[in-house]
Amino acid sequence: LHDATLDDAVMSKAKLSGAVLSDASLKRVNCGQCKLDRADLTRAVLEFSDFTGANLAGASFIKANLLGVSFKDATVSGADFRGALRDGCAALAGPHAVFDACPDLRNADLRCANLEGAMMSGVDLSGAVLDSANLMGASLTDSDLTNADLRCANLEGAMMSGVILGGAVLNGTNLFAASLSGSSSLTTASFAGAEMRDADLTNANLEHARFDGAIIEGADFSSSTLPFASFVGARMYAAKFDQAKLWEADFSRTALPTVDFNKAELTRSDFSGASLHSCVFSMANIDACIFTGATLVQVDLSGYV
Repeated sequence: LHDATLDDAVMSKAKLSGAVLSDASLKRVNCGQCKLDRADLTRAVLEFSDFTGANLAGASFIKANLLGVSFKDATVSGADFRGALRDGCAALAGPHAVFDACPDLRNADLRCANLEGAMMSGVDLSGAVLDSANLMGASLTDSDLTNADLRCANLEGAMMSGVILGGAVLNGTNLFAASLSGSSSLTTASFAGAEMRDADLTNANLEHARFDGAIIEGADFSSSTLPFASFVGARMYAAKFDQAKLWEADFSRTALPTVDFNKAELTRSDFSGASLHSCVFSMANIDACIFTGATLVQVDLSGYV
């Protein structure tokens, strides 16, 4: 079937395992629940075709045209999407979708997409639009979200260790209990108004990141690097910054009840107008910090530098 023209064909439940369909035209084909495992679809034109529930394991889609294609509930393990038009990878979007065979989602429009539990480790999502998307429990380990738009997305419980979020916008995002531990590049990311209770941000690089108005109660920033970060108006009950690097951070006009700054580097940070109740600054470096108008009640300053 090399170079065949099969536009508008009805191939639902067809058994085409290992078929050679390279350079074929398969526009608007209904291939629901068909078997195309190990098939060769190299350079095939598959615009607006439907592969719902199909078995595409090990199939080759190299340089194929996948614009408007639906892969809902399809099996794509081991499939090769190298050089395929980018919409093809976006077409895999759905709950528990697996993107290991199709990791190129640069600039993809996935707003409001349901990607709950999706396996997206190592995927390139730089510049992608994911506002209001559901990524609850998704695996985004080592993914690239540089300059991505994640406003109001749901990332509750998502695994995001090693993720790159430089320049990303996460305003109003739900990161409850999400793990971003060890993320090397979260610099300049904006988490303004985000829900980050119990989030794990240990050992992360958050230079110039913004958390203004965010809810970061119980979040753990231990050993993270946060110079010039802004927390103005954030809700920070029991947040932990043990041994974090926070020089010139902005905590002005912020309530910081029971926040732990043990051994933190806070040189020249701004706490003006802040409310500090039962905070721990044990062995912290608070040299040249600004506390003008701040309220300090039962604060532990033992051994401060």
